[in-house]
Amino acid sequence: MSAIPSTAARQSALEVPAPVILSLQGVGRAFSNGRDRNVAVEDVSLDIQQGEFLCVIGPSGCGKSTLLNLMAGLERPDRGQVLVRGEPVRGPGPDRAVMFQEHALFPWRTVAGNVSYPLEQLGWKRERIAQRVEELLRLVHLARFAKSNVHELSGGMRQRVALARALAGDPDILLMDEPFAALDAQTREVLLMELQRLWQSSGKTVVFVTHNVREAVVLGTKVALMATRPGRIQRVLQVDLPRPRSVEDRDVTLVAASMNQHLKAEIERVLREELGDDYRAPEGRLVRPAGGPLGSGI
Repeated sequence: MSAIPSTAARQSALEVPAPVILSLQGVGRAFSNGRDRNVAVEDVSLDIQQGEFLCVIGPSGCGKSTLLNLMAGLERPDRGQVLVRGEPVRGPGPDRAVMFQEHALFPWRTVAGNVSYPLEQLGWKRERIAQRVEELLRLVHLARFAKSNVHELSGGMRQRVALARALAGDPDILLMDEPFAALDAQTREVLLMELQRLWQSSGKTVVFVTHNVREAVVLGTKVALMATRPGRIQRVLQVDLPRPRSVEDRDVTLVAASMNQHLKAEIERVLREELGDDYRAPEGRLVRPAGGPLGSGI
């Protein structure tokens, strides 16, 4: 594993590492339309420790969302296995909650009704549900909007409702697939700060898929860089920066630029495949700015 230098003090080598909560062992997954076979991910092995915040970045089509779906149990690997606490994942479970780019809230339910839904499915009693929903809405600063309809909320508020719903059943692992991608920069910055706060206070394990390098550096304790065709883990980088972090922080910018350099060759390879072998990246420049997405149009 590679490490990125930082001004923050590194953990003592004498500390006992946290146990592995989620593990991918030689995982492969391919899709077929009857004629063509597309290998989404191949031979992916990765251990995620309890309480870790792992961000996964890479070009579009590299299999990031497929990996997340495999972890969630929404898809089954063709080869290898996905383990949670040493047990094979055979489908979705309450120990793992998933949050997608689209909030997928029920428009016919209020804010409180959306957050309460998974608890109703778990068979919780009404009084216990009401207490938990109130607690979660306070956590995401939406308590006074409990009776509001979804269409009355801004995009950022809807994503906070979706986050509260994902946390409702107190899952051990939170799987997030580009949940802030459609939001404006200002709203995204606010939610990045909120997510850091919630992660630190809860101690949950988070796997966060993103195209945005600075977003990954702001959030992650580690960042997995993916290569594509077939999708695989290129390397995992440690991020040791003090919190809270902001996309405007100097150290965040420097680490993001370093990660972009690691990804530059892979992005150029993808572009050459699509635009032809004559393609050459501009000299002395990154293919994408440090704060920009890595996959738009690729």
